[in-house]
Amino acid sequence: MKKIIIAACVAAFAATGGVQAQTIQPCDCEDLDTDITAHTTLTEDCYFLQGCVRVTTGFSLSIPAGTVIFADANAELQVERGAWLNVNGAGNSPVVFTSAQLVSNRTPGYWKGITIAGNGINNVNPGSTITLLRNSCNLLAGGSDNADSSGELRHVQIHYAGGQGMSETDVNGLTLACAGSGTIIENVQVTHSLTNGFSFIGGAVNVKYAAGYNNYQTDFRYDRGYTGMGQFLVSLRMDPSVYDAGAPAESNGILVENNSTSIAFSGTPETHPVLSNVSIFGPRYCDEETNTGTIVGVTLRGKAEIDIYNSFVSGYPTGLFILDTLTIENAHNELINFGYSSFYRNVNHFVSDPANFDPNSDFCVNTIADWMIDNGIGCEEPDNEILALEPEYHGSICNESYCGSGNRPTFVLTTNNMLPPDFDADALADNFFIKMGIGYRGALGSTDWTENWTDWCPIATDYCPEQLYQRKTVPSGKLNIAPNPAGSTAYALFDVSQTGKAIVNVLDKVSGQVLQSSNSYISAPGAQRITIPVNGLQTGIYVVKVTLPDGSILTGQLSVR
Repeated sequence: MKKIIIAACVAAFAATGGVQAQTIQPCDCEDLDTDITAHTTLTEDCYFLQGCVRVTTGFSLSIPAGTVIFADANAELQVERGAWLNVNGAGNSPVVFTSAQLVSNRTPGYWKGITIAGNGINNVNPGSTITLLRNSCNLLAGGSDNADSSGELRHVQIHYAGGQGMSETDVNGLTLACAGSGTIIENVQVTHSLTNGFSFIGGAVNVKYAAGYNNYQTDFRYDRGYTGMGQFLVSLRMDPSVYDAGAPAESNGILVENNSTSIAFSGTPETHPVLSNVSIFGPRYCDEETNTGTIVGVTLRGKAEIDIYNSFVSGYPTGLFILDTLTIENAHNELINFGYSSFYRNVNHFVSDPANFDPNSDFCVNTIADWMIDNGIGCEEPDNEILALEPEYHGSICNESYCGSGNRPTFVLTTNNMLPPDFDADALADNFFIKMGIGYRGALGSTDWTENWTDWCPIATDYCPEQLYQRKTVPSGKLNIAPNPAGSTAYALFDVSQTGKAIVNVLDKVSGQVLQSSNSYISAPGAQRITIPVNGLQTGIYVVKVTLPDGSILTGQLSVR
């Protein structure tokens, strides 16, 4: 790995006076572009991920708190079976994976995300492998060990991933392919994926404290024999235009299917996640109209099975959609249990297709509404109350944008005013589930566990660590400016061989008139960082002119926002 300068976008500015080509967002980062073939710990503040980088079998990649990984177009980080990825972010110092695009110009699907392949069981080739197709970097996943460990991810952000080509499969923000229960996934956020946020393909990895935000397809997708558990999951889709218009029924808070290849797929183990304390917010939660019924809170199809308790779904055209006769039959056989949960502000809380909910003559109810309201925890356990007082939150979840000073969704309940949860269900007997002190339905109560480590406006965040601007080395005779575009502060970055006075002028790009000027004394040769006076400048494009102690002049372009 060699050092490079990340250039998220390079803008050429030609004008009288010879303004040079300008790197928009420079950051002195290490190049991460080769497979990991030894136990490796990253030691720099940021890295530039390029191409398909694999942690190979028998080795580990450890990433400490505060590290930022900028991903190039179509880059992907893969973890082979028998390898380990240990991402050790902290509550106030997460590890960030994001697009290397220009600030305010980032787009979903710019890179391919993180794929972890374990030795867990899948229902395509039980005890054997499946192939995750990539144009140039296919990956095998699967085996016979559902207790397998592929490492741990703690306090991690993943932004703008999910890009894929026509011949590729299972490219998501975070893909957990046959990952076993020995893998730890806690406090992970995936935003703005062009495909799914979290995708669980076989295996039995458990997840706690996970958040999906404005992912185009599904936030939490379960497929191909997954049998793990999840607690404290948030799905937040505030933008009504964020959905996959080309793939009906693919955009959901949760999607469960036994195998995506066939509605009637009968392979085992059956996909059967067990979930508790899930909050699913759709656009209608904030009174935003959605485009037809192409997005759903929870979709169960293709012989799906699931246990989900102590949760709520709000703000979708359809809250719960049970699709196809075989899945309805699983509800009849109590292989689907959706109990002690609540629904709010959905156009239709519950829908089934076919509408007849009685595929067997001895079925206990005739409609999904009867099953959900009275018998959602099984036909023999009535009185499952569904609709109660809507939860009220401190602050607002419904800001127009989470960009701006202090803006972010605020999830803390003002009161625990939903119906009480229930942890007596046999499915929640595992010690994985936290039961004590949970007096609410949904993912969050009196404490907002998303604070500090999540970012709900990653399009506007300049992730380049501040200290890297100062230590950055710029080739002699060149000027870089960062951050650029700039708000209230910008820096001129350059290298000098002499000491003495340097003059920094900001000029009108058309007239050449000096609008701002400052002097700075350079006491030692080498890399320099000098503040550019931008206070009072209007939004627009300016020329920065730096006169060095030896009389030579460096010029560059500054964008003020």
